[in-house]
Amino acid sequence: MDWVVRGGTADWQVLQGAYLIDTRVAPPIFGFSVQYAPGITWEDLVRAGNIPNGQVCYADRKDLEAAVATLGYTMLLIATPGLGFHHELSLALVQNGQMVQHLDEDAAKALSAVFQQHLVRNPLKQP
Repeated sequence: MDWVVRGGTADWQVLQGAYLIDTRVAPPIFGFSVQYAPGITWEDLVRAGNIPNGQVCYADRKDLEAAVATLGYTMLLIATPGLGFHHELSLALVQNGQMVQHLDEDAAKALSAVFQQHLVRNPLKQP
């Protein structure tokens, strides 16, 4: 599995609010922060990213892609500066390849539903 890890609970409203422009890369991109590296366990992604949240969510890349594909989006994972295997999870419209600048409610809910299936206590945090 190719795990994608997000700190926190990944509620759809949180995902919408976190979907921002990242100007540290050229050209700037829109998305929200995740940890991603093919073949790496979700626990190792949490450790590499030193995620501070008390909870983490993780999901298989293919499940996330399928969730937004039904809405007409292509999901992109773009490596960006940050700890560990930092990436921005971005969406593009399939019809014209344009980067989505605002995460709409349907897409946020679809991504959240997949992430929420694997909501766990952060293994880096003490009980």
